[in-house]
Amino acid sequence: GSAAPSISARGTPCTAVSSSRDKEEQARGFGASHFIATRGTDELKKAAGTFDFILSTVSADLPWDEYIAALKPQGTLCIVGLPEKPISISAMSLLPTEKVVAGGIPGSLVETAQMLAFTARHEIKPMIETFPMGEANRALDHVRQGKARYRAVLVA
Repeated sequence: GSAAPSISARGTPCTAVSSSRDKEEQARGFGASHFIATRGTDELKKAAGTFDFILSTVSADLPWDEYIAALKPQGTLCIVGLPEKPISISAMSLLPTEKVVAGGIPGSLVETAQMLAFTARHEIKPMIETFPMGEANRALDHVRQGKARYRAVLVA
């Protein structure tokens, strides 16, 4: 959802995926052309074989084989979030169709500068929730309870 502005600004169709439908309107407002809700639906399964690339930015434990199934042959699932548990993937979900699972970390200083210039040029703003520094414990509880919709930021 929140990555959609930078993707759609490049003219690329973007599908946002979230556990619940309550983020759909906002994801579309960010530029997502499609939306998939995963909790209590079979929407992700219905999307089997439709994506060239999936970028996972969350730290949640996901049904990885379902995400891999949503890829086209030779598609890539790139994981940049840090799930708490080890990721388990069936080799048979990758090998017959040459799908790829990759990991990544934020870019180099040059890439970071390019990204910042791109976001400034397209007026892309970060989506954050702010908390006063004195309420750091409340902010941590908010994140731990899964209530944070965006990055939680402490401000002085």
